[in-house]
Amino acid sequence: YEVITRANSEEQAIINGLEWSWRQSFRPFVRLPGWVRSFGLFANATHLRLGGPGAPNFTGYSTRVLNYGVSFTRANLAIKLNATDSNGPITAFLAPSSTSPAGSYTATAPRTIVSGSLEYRITPRVTFHLSGQNLSYSYWRSMNYTPGAPAYAWPAQFRDNGVEYVIGLKGEF
Repeated sequence: YEVITRANSEEQAIINGLEWSWRQSFRPFVRLPGWVRSFGLFANATHLRLGGPGAPNFTGYSTRVLNYGVSFTRANLAIKLNATDSNGPITAFLAPSSTSPAGSYTATAPRTIVSGSLEYRITPRVTFHLSGQNLSYSYWRSMNYTPGAPAYAWPAQFRDNGVEYVIGLKGEF
């Protein structure tokens, strides 16, 4: 069975924020050389601020995320390179104890992930595809932030997710 509720806490939390997006294609600029008009740029971001007495009950999301990238598309070739910067979400507030003073919490460390793709149309019905995720080889890091603790004591867990590749042929029948 499922339990669905509209309330997460008896305490009120307030989220304020801003989201924005920008995309630019150089195709409309006819005075530019043809190879320059094949480029496109994009950027978008989310900025959030959490407040109120129920704020500690909201965990697991990043308050700052920035995505940006560049693309090159010409005839039968498409190349895309994207990046995502995240400040890392707070995953849990720790209850005060003899080893965790008040104000301690665990969080995912900030990181940048770069991904890219390449497509080459061999014929109108067959396309070669290559894509890669985490090309920046960014580790996932869990951190324990404790007031007064030096930065070298924050890391709790490192995870090497490696680089993921997909290669193949796409076809239409």
